[in-house]
Amino acid sequence: MTSWPFPYLAYSFAGFVPPYALKEILSALADDTPESKSNAYYWALITFLAHLSFAQVDLFQSWHTRRCYERTRGQLFCTLHYKSLKRQDISGKVSPEGGDNDSADLGKIVNLMQSVL
Repeated sequence: MTSWPFPYLAYSFAGFVPPYALKEILSALADDTPESKSNAYYWALITFLAHLSFAQVDLFQSWHTRRCYERTRGQLFCTLHYKSLKRQDISGKVSPEGGDNDSADLGKIVNLMQSVL
C-alpha cells in the first residue's frame, strides 16, 4: 500500500481547522474567565499554525511549478536553437529553376523563435 494519499488527506483535514477554531474562540470569549481566555489563545495559535502551513504548501507548490516551467522552457530553447543552427542562411544564394530546397532564411528562424515566446 502506498502512502501518497496521506498528504492530501492531511491537507483536507487541516482545511477544517480554522472554522472550528473560530467557533471555539468565540465560545471561549463568551465567558469571562482566565481559563477561557487561555483556551481562546490556544485556538488562535492553532489557527495561525494552520494558516502558516497553508502558506508553506502554496509556496512549495508555486516553486516547483516555476522550476518545472523553467526546465521545460530551457529544453525548448535548446532544441529550437539546435534546429535553427542546422539550417543554412541562403539569403543571397540563387537557386536553380524548379529547385526547391528545404533551407530557411533568417526571417523564418526569427519568426520560429518569436512564436515560442
